Order: sequence, then C-alpha cells, then structure tokens
Amino acid sequence: MLDQENLLGDLMVFGLSTGVLVGLSLLVFGMHRRLLALYSDKPGQQHYRQLIMVCVYLFAGILAIILM
Repeated sequence: MLDQENLLGDLMVFGLSTGVLVGLSLLVFGMHRRLLALYSDKPGQQHYRQLIMVCVYLFAGILAIILM
C-alpha cells in the first residue's frame, strides 16, 4: 500500500510539473505570436521584438530549470 501512495504522489508532482511546463510553453508561444503581429508593420524596430523574446525565453528557461 505504501508503494501505491508514493507512486500517486510522484504522479501528482509529475502532472503538476508537466502542466506548468506546458502552460509556460503556451505563454511563450502566445507572446511570440503577439509580438510578431505587433511589430509586423515596423521593420526598423524588429530588434526590440527580438530583445523582448530573448528576455521571455530566458525567464521561461530559468523557471523551467527551477521547476526541475
């Protein structure tokens, strides 16, 4: 019985971690799509979009590493 409880606890942690990673991925994907639409008519300011995305990727990567 103890092994089943440990397994259930481990599965809950895995499910929560997977959910957070999927949510983080969706957030990054949404930000990327939104920024592409926002800066599509501003070719001279594409570097701002790229800098914002670098910051978003770093933030998401740090959160993923902390989670793991």
